[in-house]
Amino acid sequence: MTIYSGLLFASFISATCDWVKERQFLKLKNEINNQTVVFYRGGHGTCTSIPIRHLVVGDIVDIQQGNRIPADCILIEEMNITVDESMYKTQSGGTTPYVAKEISHLNEDSTDNHKENPDPFLYSDTKVMTG
Repeated sequence: MTIYSGLLFASFISATCDWVKERQFLKLKNEINNQTVVFYRGGHGTCTSIPIRHLVVGDIVDIQQGNRIPADCILIEEMNITVDESMYKTQSGGTTPYVAKEISHLNEDSTDNHKENPDPFLYSDTKVMTG
């Protein structure tokens, strides 16, 4: 009987800890989703600030230095932008996790390689270091 009560007590404590952790996670996730971002939507190009969770495909997001990228994006205009992608790339040696991004200037009939047309993609939750 003592063993059963000990197991019941241990499972109760474990379930309580899991429940508390889940509530903390949901609270943090809700906080992140309530962060606002400045974006342009529609034909008139009006600038508005909305929570990240209301972004839709086709919105043009205004990103400044020090901001976190709210969703996966493609650069359409930039000025010497550098992004910290350390969460997506493993560091080997002493290399820096900062990646310079530029708009890709590929034409339909162009066969240029990647060095001549750099990476225009911005990944979610990376931080803009410069630009």
